[in-house]
Amino acid sequence: AGSGKTELMSIRAMYLVANQLARPEHILGLTFTRKAASELGIRVSNGLFALRESKYWPAEIGDEFQPPKIATYNSFGNDIFRTLALQIGYESDATLITEAASVALVKELLRDIDLSIFEALGQYEKTESHLTSLILQAAASLSDNLVDADLAVSSFEQFSQLASSLPQKPDGKTDLLGYTRGHIAQAEQNKLVFQLAGEYQLLKAKRNLVDFSDQVALAYQGVSTHPIQLDFSHVMLDEYQDTSSIQTMLLAKLFAQAEVMAVGDPNQSIYGWRGASSANLENFSTDFSARASYSLSKSWRSSAAIVAAANHLSAGLVNEKIAPVTLSAGRDFDDRVVAAIYQDE
Repeated sequence: AGSGKTELMSIRAMYLVANQLARPEHILGLTFTRKAASELGIRVSNGLFALRESKYWPAEIGDEFQPPKIATYNSFGNDIFRTLALQIGYESDATLITEAASVALVKELLRDIDLSIFEALGQYEKTESHLTSLILQAAASLSDNLVDADLAVSSFEQFSQLASSLPQKPDGKTDLLGYTRGHIAQAEQNKLVFQLAGEYQLLKAKRNLVDFSDQVALAYQGVSTHPIQLDFSHVMLDEYQDTSSIQTMLLAKLFAQAEVMAVGDPNQSIYGWRGASSANLENFSTDFSARASYSLSKSWRSSAAIVAAANHLSAGLVNEKIAPVTLSAGRDFDDRVVAAIYQDE
């Protein structure tokens, strides 16, 4: 944080335009949150406006220009999905439902199902809100990994059968350790949760609804069967370490032949709970035929004391497949003392 990743993206846009490598409207920038997209959009626009007043502005563009497209990964995926909705069996006006609406839809589904037949759910029968959360997480996992619910259920069944077929005692009873029985019970619970997640997905499709986790997956499904040509020659990807596998697959499918730059932090992954993987950074050069990588090793936001503490704390987080980076303070601050309060295990 504070090493200049966002600033680098805005400078990249200025460089491309000034050197006539791209027109502003042919540049795409993607990030995670609407707030980050707004901030990036403002920086990029301000940089181009300043460039326009300089001698480096290409005369053929003129004073009026269309700005680069800056969006979130999901909203970009949603745009692609809307374009190809009819080709993959959806209406182009499919309703994007909120998280609250998703919860309501799952609870509606549960009201129509006799949960007493799901004996393995045990405690979840009494905690509808927890079961609802599990179903939504399972549905999101299915979308992010492009896995059919029936395949997930079949995998849990195979696991249970394999674990239950372990050697038996002479009296014919299966000799299972306690933790093995626990894994089998968990597999049975997961099987039923994913069955319900599949029913939830079918209900959404029947009502022409899509939720947050569907946007990129459906976009990828669309471009996989109906390739489209976009007008973006240069792409900038923010916080790349937090992209999920399905987001990376969509971007690689669309921009394998484009000039792609990504900024990210191999020691930071705040979205790991929903599929973000450090492998995306490791495989970037393969996915996009990248030619070079660079380190932003100065923190322009923190004092030397804070940077030293950060280096110490992150020493154990180094990704062996990515060259480690030791930060230094980019500018002078007043001397500060960093105090840490922690609890020993």
